[in-house]
Amino acid sequence: MTKKSNCFSLSVKLLLALISSVSAEAGLSLSPYGDLSEKVKTDAVWSRYESDDSHLLFTVRVEKISIPDGKKCSDVLDRARAYAFGKPLFQGWEPYESKELKTISGCSGFPCKVKLNEPESLSLAAKAEDDRYAHYLSLVKSRVDQAQKDGRRRGYDLTDDAVDAWAWLKKRVDEASRLDPPASGEVVSRRLEFAKRGGYLEIRQVLDVRKKRDGARLHIWVQDLYTDHYFDGWAEEYDLRCASESSLIYSQFLPVEFDLLKNTDFFSRMMRPKMRTSVRDQSELYLRRVRAEMLGL
Repeated sequence: MTKKSNCFSLSVKLLLALISSVSAEAGLSLSPYGDLSEKVKTDAVWSRYESDDSHLLFTVRVEKISIPDGKKCSDVLDRARAYAFGKPLFQGWEPYESKELKTISGCSGFPCKVKLNEPESLSLAAKAEDDRYAHYLSLVKSRVDQAQKDGRRRGYDLTDDAVDAWAWLKKRVDEASRLDPPASGEVVSRRLEFAKRGGYLEIRQVLDVRKKRDGARLHIWVQDLYTDHYFDGWAEEYDLRCASESSLIYSQFLPVEFDLLKNTDFFSRMMRPKMRTSVRDQSELYLRRVRAEMLGL
């Protein structure tokens, strides 16, 4: 190889390294807040909670993290990419408590206590009580298969489809700072204790999880294909950018559709402020918990 070609090769490598550095340093830009990396230049953590919509509640949390000595930011991205949001289909739902199983076996008509639409509920109610759990799993599996085929996440006791939170969030992210998810990902199931007080049931979900690593950046998309209680729609996104090997910009996004906010009776309308506050508090706790588990810092 000639000296001239060596110099050209070195120049290309330096240019690519510079581009990677600049793109990692510039944060994801979210309307109406702008470049999220700017939000953590003075404070380590910045967050906002949006609850103006009738039923879609949105939490965004951004943190600038100093990587401890002995670790590199690229290693943290590797760990985050390996983070498991659940287990293979239905394995993450076990075990059930008797009161949780009763929400399935006790279904006698529409609506059931677990989330199903009217035809599904009536189909479940028509089964013998001992056969309902197996039939319920088959109904959920059909929902998951259908959602993967056509991208629709059909409604439950209301006929409207769930909000496509990925598409909703995509519209708010500046195109220059946006990544598109891979065409397919991993389907997992999990139990989630979203609220620890107030007699709430654990939530069981089937999730579509997709991840993309682009140099010094990792983006993770999560969206429910099924949720059994409280939420008609649930999504999460995570954007991780290494500003350097010792500094990470970690952004979390959690848009959810809370079903009780769709109720129009007088009591439900009176309770809406309290419901929004409760979801805000639990969303913040959930995102902090994921941060600790995902990053190990």
